[in-house]
Amino acid sequence: MRTLDLAAKGWPRSLWGTPIESIASSRLNVAKGDLPLPVLTISRNAVNHNIALMKQWCASHGARLAPHVKTSLAPELIRRQMEADAWGATVSNGRQARVAVVGGARRVLVANEVVDQSDLEHLFALMADDHVSVTLFVDSKDGLGILEAAAKRSGQLVDVLVEIGAPGGRTGVRDESALCRLLAAVDASPRANLAGISAFEGIVSRIADQGSAHPMRDFVWRVGDMVEAALHKGYVPATGLMSAGGSVGFDLVVERFESLNQTLVLRSGCYLTHDHGFYERVSPLRRRQQVAVPAAALQPALELWAHVISVPEAHLAIASFGKRDANEEADRPIPLAVVTAQGDRRPITGWTVDRLWDQHARLIRDPDEPSVKVGDVMTFGVSHPCTALDKWRYIPEIDASSNVLTAVETFF
Repeated sequence: MRTLDLAAKGWPRSLWGTPIESIASSRLNVAKGDLPLPVLTISRNAVNHNIALMKQWCASHGARLAPHVKTSLAPELIRRQMEADAWGATVSNGRQARVAVVGGARRVLVANEVVDQSDLEHLFALMADDHVSVTLFVDSKDGLGILEAAAKRSGQLVDVLVEIGAPGGRTGVRDESALCRLLAAVDASPRANLAGISAFEGIVSRIADQGSAHPMRDFVWRVGDMVEAALHKGYVPATGLMSAGGSVGFDLVVERFESLNQTLVLRSGCYLTHDHGFYERVSPLRRRQQVAVPAAALQPALELWAHVISVPEAHLAIASFGKRDANEEADRPIPLAVVTAQGDRRPITGWTVDRLWDQHARLIRDPDEPSVKVGDVMTFGVSHPCTALDKWRYIPEIDASSNVLTAVETFF
């Protein structure tokens, strides 16, 4: 039985020891002051909307979805994604793979080059289950040799996707000749099965000195050319897997790869909760202008609630959260509203979080924006959900009226 414990920051002390399944009966409402702040909440309506929208989008474009579940590492949310006909789940290591399987995933892509022996033992133990398939990435003969040795020790075969990468980026072979040599090596291996080819386009937009106005698109097209060449030369199964498509470029991946006659598996993960910052700006659904009506847009599901604890100067306020509660590597938290004691919201636009410390956030006020006072409750949007969710062990899931429905348990 899962219960709240000392790790449950953002929950009343009176609920420690309470089974998660019983939380709804406590009739808590975050907007009415029933939870200690700061606290990160997740909207059930927004999550369900985003899952349904991504399912519809993939179905209409002939793609499968194996969401990268390191975004939430929450079995309950993974379960909902699997129940919405996700093809499988994507992870980065063996422990994450176990969380995905606990959440109901039966196909697992490990989108990483795994060389750690303990991690490999963990993954091969999962492969021993006839109801679970695990596919690993590889980008070198040395990496392939490590996988082959682990497969031999376990008495099993290992399915692999050969990864293509970008110069100056992360993992992945860099050119067509290296790709074909590694594909041939995997095909000749007595311990590895060639499942297909993988890539990740999202990192390309963050690499400096690309020398291109559209580096992500250029990379996707280059990968497509390399796959077509490998297909023409017979190095790739005619009906193999092609996996790419993070949360920023999945539309480009579909556009380029849909004609390759491969099973296209997207790995988008951040669509699940979306955000108020980075992904709100760069979502493919917004880029393709498929947001004429709200139902066609992803919805931000995460909000951080905090108190104003000091107003030391007329244009400054200090809020009760910091780097232990929120992230700032994409954008700092975005002030959304002041919440009254009755639970009503007054949207705000003239406040900016300009600095985070461990436990404090400094807010700057525009001259025309109304001030706030000590004790006020403010809500904030986050940017890039992956490194916001990992700071919370039990996240209150709320409805449209801010009633607490349950606790979403994470395993970071």
